[in-house]
Amino acid sequence: MFSGTPLPELPFTFYIGFFAMVLLVASSLVTKRFWCAYICPLGALMSFFNKFSLLHIKKSGKCSTFCRGHQRDCNKKCPTGIEISRNPEPSSDPECTLCYNCAEACSRNAVKYEVG
Repeated sequence: MFSGTPLPELPFTFYIGFFAMVLLVASSLVTKRFWCAYICPLGALMSFFNKFSLLHIKKSGKCSTFCRGHQRDCNKKCPTGIEISRNPEPSSDPECTLCYNCAEACSRNAVKYEVG
């Protein structure tokens, strides 16, 4: 098959790019949302402006001690890992993406969107 011809020599930049890709894939397998949490510039910009957002996710008085003590569904449904049950305004966390999964998972309807 091969008649003794060597493989073509690749430029040094190829090896740098390949190593970066392997490192990124390996990091993503180890850490959930690695790109979004540590590298993505858009995520950093969004987390900065999250403090000034018109939409807020807040908890009402319906949030019971039972739910907070057992960290029920709202914590499990958050894709960014925010502890909704311990935070009166989860959207104030820079990691919050306003996905609304916590409100949908709340069995007591204690987590709601507020405008303003």
